[in-house]
Amino acid sequence: MWAQLWGTAFLAAGTVTLVFAILERVQRKSHFLEEWNPRKLPPVNNPNVISRFNSILELAANMIFCLWWTANMSSGVVLNQVNLRIALAPAPWRHFFWGFLLIAFVNIGLAVANLARPYWTAPRAAIRLVSDMAGSVFFCWLLKANILAELSGASIPPEKAVQLTALINLWMGRIFPIAVILGVVVAVVNIFRIVRVAAPTAHVPGETTAMA
Repeated sequence: MWAQLWGTAFLAAGTVTLVFAILERVQRKSHFLEEWNPRKLPPVNNPNVISRFNSILELAANMIFCLWWTANMSSGVVLNQVNLRIALAPAPWRHFFWGFLLIAFVNIGLAVANLARPYWTAPRAAIRLVSDMAGSVFFCWLLKANILAELSGASIPPEKAVQLTALINLWMGRIFPIAVILGVVVAVVNIFRIVRVAAPTAHVPGETTAMA
């Protein structure tokens, strides 16, 4: 292993030396490095600036979700046909229905604020953290709540329907650890954003324009 490491190190050092030697010879002939001007570099991107396009997409997606959610999911009956009926447990579903709807309204308000002032601030970053964490908690709870109450149909025997219902609830519960990991990742990203916004930084080009 050490022999391979030393070989790789010598190869890397030789490659870097060769590249700099070539650059030096080219520089002597063309003097291209003397014409390099740092002012011609593209401006530094400010990570705290919010894209208005993304805010518009977020606003539209949450508004469509609210319309669909209230029109189709308020009763807890996902599908009600002769061949197939899917119903959710009414007691816990009321909490999920109003919880996800409230989160969508919060996201709509945040998207409007980001459109008006497309620049992250500590309060708005904190609201995003709370909203995402609430969504993660509700989703994880949904996976463990045995939310599917009925799955039936004309061509499905009652015994088979009961087995399918239990199997779906079982597999939803098995997805729970993955949902927890994703929730932790989302929380870390949001916490990093809050720390970045709250930290004192030097002026970044475009900041004044974005905050105007």
